[in-house]
Amino acid sequence: MKTEGEQKELFLMDKKAAKAVLKGEPHVLVRDVTQEQAWKEHAGVARTLMCLPLRGEGEILGTVSIFDKFPHKTFFLPRSPRKTSSRSESSSGTRRRR
Repeated sequence: MKTEGEQKELFLMDKKAAKAVLKGEPHVLVRDVTQEQAWKEHAGVARTLMCLPLRGEGEILGTVSIFDKFPHKTFFLPRSPRKTSSRSESSSGTRRRR
């Protein structure tokens, strides 16, 4: 169980995300707070955060936030490098394989 101070820090992190969603952001997704300047102040509280709006009858009724429990882990798998196309256009405008 988190200490009272840790719970307060988690609440402040949640409050920041909820305010962003309530002000118009479609959602908040922070994969790693240590890598995003706007969230670095929360490093050590949680590593990953997702905040989504709860909608009803066209209005936002509230938000739902999900955090990881352990700052040293994340609930996302590492991103794999994207494969790029092996095709390029030649000067005549036709495509050829490299």
